Amino acid sequence: MGKRYRNINNELYVIGNNATKLDRDYNTNDSYDRQHSNTARPNQGHRRVVRKYRYKMKFLAVLCITMLMCIVMLKTQFTVSDRCDNIVKLENKLNNLKRNNKLIEEGMNTNIDLNQVYEIATTKLGMVVPSENQIAKLDVAENSYTEQLNEITETKEQEENIINIFGFILSKGR
Repeated sequence: MGKRYRNINNELYVIGNNATKLDRDYNTNDSYDRQHSNTARPNQGHRRVVRKYRYKMKFLAVLCITMLMCIVMLKTQFTVSDRCDNIVKLENKLNNLKRNNKLIEEGMNTNIDLNQVYEIATTKLGMVVPSENQIAKLDVAENSYTEQLNEITETKEQEENIINIFGFILSKGR
């Protein structure tokens, strides 16, 4: 075998004979070698093509997945913005209904004649004006409120107990 050198451009060249002597004679008709040599080459070509385009296929797969995720994100964003717009529309509609309800209620209150209500209550229904000892006045702060859920009824025993409690408090206070 010859001696190897490199030139200025870093190219390899050999001075002398660089062909090696073969251990085997390839001129013989060996059917096994011919059969495998013919089938091996197309497989190697197919492998090269597969290797050559494998990175392109991976890139396309990643690109498709990314595009799909972007489409899903955009659809979600549009859905959220549509729902927000719908909420704003419904809130505006609710405010309009509340305003209209207040106007109708005020109109009804102004149309009611309190003198006529008093007349009907005293004459037809038999109601009477309460006396001073039947009225209980409460001091209520402006920011508090009370909501009555059920009718409040007192039995005679409860009335007597309340009178006894008041009597007890008044007698101890003296």
